Order: sequence, then structure tokens, then C-alpha cells
Amino acid sequence: MLTCNGKPSAVIPPQNISKTPKNCILLDCRSSEDYDFCHLDGAFHADIESVLSSAADPGHDPATGGRHPLPKIEKWERHPRTWGVQPDSVVIAYDDASGAEGASRAWWMLTASGIQAAVLDGGWDAAMKARLSTNEDIPEPPEPSELKFNEWLLPTVNIEIVNKLRQAPDWLLLDSRAPERWRGEVEHIDPVAGCIPGSRNVFFKETLENGFFKKPEELRKMYLEILGGIPPNRVIASCGSGMTASHTLLALYQAGLEGASLYVGSFSEWCRH
Repeated sequence: MLTCNGKPSAVIPPQNISKTPKNCILLDCRSSEDYDFCHLDGAFHADIESVLSSAADPGHDPATGGRHPLPKIEKWERHPRTWGVQPDSVVIAYDDASGAEGASRAWWMLTASGIQAAVLDGGWDAAMKARLSTNEDIPEPPEPSELKFNEWLLPTVNIEIVNKLRQAPDWLLLDSRAPERWRGEVEHIDPVAGCIPGSRNVFFKETLENGFFKKPEELRKMYLEILGGIPPNRVIASCGSGMTASHTLLALYQAGLEGASLYVGSFSEWCRH
């Protein structure tokens, strides 16, 4: 595995897939239709609505936890078990949005569960250009592991904490949505347009160059300027529903700036209050 800032890198170039350890597990976070049509050899599927969130649960209300709330950890742990994830496994997730959708969310959830995880840099498009092997076969489930997750190991905040800290001068609330959505000029998903007052917009694509993550030193320079002396553990990542906020946390990790919190409900929860 590559290293970044002295720690395992959370971004893996497609050409390095063949160099990953034998305990590596691939995770496809695209739509079910795309996965069923074709996916990387041996990749398991992680659906955004039913695996990487509890959005598909009966009675789900976006006003409580947003459009993609985190599942209860005891429900989540069933999925890594069925993928055969062991405590020493490395899980590499990919999507078709340069990691900004399900892949970054999967990285956050696995990391917050104590599992080493990474995102395939450039996603599906980069994998195809690298001519990685694909098929349409669903891999045989391995012997289920006996993983046990007790709690999320990375920090999250709820709407009450966000409301308390959003105007605090020693805290920073980053919104990773497109600038026009943050400004309230357009809104095609949530019932209200705009942003959380006090938030700062840093579009997730600013961390990318031609669909790939910028180099760690470039990310570090960019974020240090944005943070302006505020430590990473006083940063809250937000977006529409907690997906691209995970992309922000991944970029911060690559920059060596760990400790920021995820506001899972994000604007999709906030705007309903």
C-alpha cells in the first residue's frame, strides 16, 4: 500500500491495484444497475440507499438525519462480515464520481469502524482506462467474518451542535456542494434552496484535478489557507446529505489534517427545520 504523510494512503491509483495485499477487498459503490452490468473482478456491491445509509429503511424521514443517515452500527457490521472483511483487511472502494459519492462514504464508514480503507483514484473511468479486469459475476460470498463494531470511531455532529457552532469564530463549517447550490440559485434535490448560515463553500471538485485527487502537499496547502489557523478538529464537513462531505474528510486526511467531524444530516436535514 502507498503511504501518505507517514500513514497508509486513502487514495489508490488504478495501476497499483495489482500491488495491493492478498487481504484486499474491492467494493463497488455505483448503482445496482451499473454493478449488475459490469464491475471489477471480485468486487462486492455497496448500495448507497440500503448499505451505506439507512435511506431505504421503512419510515425514513430526511428531517431526522438527512437524506442519507448513517445506519445503526450493528446493522452496518453485517455487510463487511458478508464481504469477508477481517480486522487486517484493506477495502478499496470505487464509484463513478471520482470518489465523491458512495466510495468516500464507504471509506469513512469503514475507517470509522476500525478497518483500513481507501478509494480508487479516478473511480470507474480511471479503472477502465487502466484496463482493469471486469465481469458481471457476483462473487461467491466468503466465509463470514466475526467482526464486531461497537461505535463509530470518527467524530460526527448533529443539528443541535451545528446550530451552536456554525457562527463560532474558532470553528469552521465547510459545505462541499456546488457553489450555485450553496448560494441558493438552484436546488433540484431538497425542498429549500440555500445554505446553512455561517458555512463556507469549498466545492469538492476543488480537491480534484482531471478527476483525480490532487497531490497531498497541494491539498494541504489549499486547506491550510482555508482553515486560516483553525485546527482540523474544529472543522465540520457538510454537503447535501453527508456523501460529498465524506469526500472532504478524505481530502483532509490525504492532506494530513485529520480530526474533522461529519455532519451526516447536512443541508438535507437542516433545510427541513
